[in-house]
Amino acid sequence: MTETAYRRPLGRPPSTTGEETRTRLLDAARWCFAEFGYAGTSNREVAKRAGLTSGAIYHYFESKHELYLAAYVATQERIYGRYAAAIADCSSFRDEVTAILEESVRLNREDRSLALFLAARANDARRYPELTPDRAHPSEWNSFFGSMVARAVTRGDLQPSQVESILLLLRVVTSGLMFAASDDLTKQQETVRALADLVGSSPMFGPGAR
Repeated sequence: MTETAYRRPLGRPPSTTGEETRTRLLDAARWCFAEFGYAGTSNREVAKRAGLTSGAIYHYFESKHELYLAAYVATQERIYGRYAAAIADCSSFRDEVTAILEESVRLNREDRSLALFLAARANDARRYPELTPDRAHPSEWNSFFGSMVARAVTRGDLQPSQVESILLLLRVVTSGLMFAASDDLTKQQETVRALADLVGSSPMFGPGAR
């Protein structure tokens, strides 16, 4: 039987709310897409991992493509929501960078699928243009880190001439953690500790850095 045969909404499982079921599907989808990639994941596999029928997916998402984009948005919301909370009480750019590094470790210990999904997505987006960010499903990296660097310039922690190079450095660091350390928690912890020490000692991240 093909997946299209399941497009009739079957309703959510008993004793759950619609939001709970949707979240369960997104969590299962994130793991499947992380492990098997976009092409290798079927809605049937996602439903099986979520402990639901395939029909339950079509009650919330019209297609695998829609499910994938929803999983991407949910992943970003979770990560950047945690980052925002982590830096809420920071008073310097140096402290913000350190807090984000430490929060990345905590997130990965809680749910490895977050980093693994984003790492797999980088490859999938190159193969499938329809998965690239758009206005409805934008990447939050530029917005979050761009705002963080802009605040640092306003405080005097960074000079305007440093913005481009600092953003590039942050891109390399965050991507490196995602690709190289997401499958080894000990390695990630050691890497983050070394990066935090570097940030703490480097004049590049200090007030009025030049």
